[in-house]
Amino acid sequence: ALAILTYYSAQDLVCCGYTRDYKHTNSYTRKIQRNIEQKFGEQIRREADELDLAVKQFTTETVVGDVTMVDVGPVTAKRFEDLAARLHYFLVGEHEKEVRKIYQLCNLE
Repeated sequence: ALAILTYYSAQDLVCCGYTRDYKHTNSYTRKIQRNIEQKFGEQIRREADELDLAVKQFTTETVVGDVTMVDVGPVTAKRFEDLAARLHYFLVGEHEKEVRKIYQLCNLE
């Protein structure tokens, strides 16, 4: 029952019902976050560090009047997209595992 309560009281993002908004965490979202950190934390940190370096190396700024446009280049932008997609994939995978556990506990399969 506690697993169900923490699952249903987690904050859903409006646009994607199966993802969790880590801005407002509870025990469920912290558990998912810990699971991802334990399984993929080193890989994520390494990729984030490499991406940070690429941003520092390849960022350009163009000023047009009062507007400053910042560009990191297409390769770095693609790496950002890929990392975000991978993080989303990890999040969805961990969430699905927890949902299966809840269904098994409640005999809902």
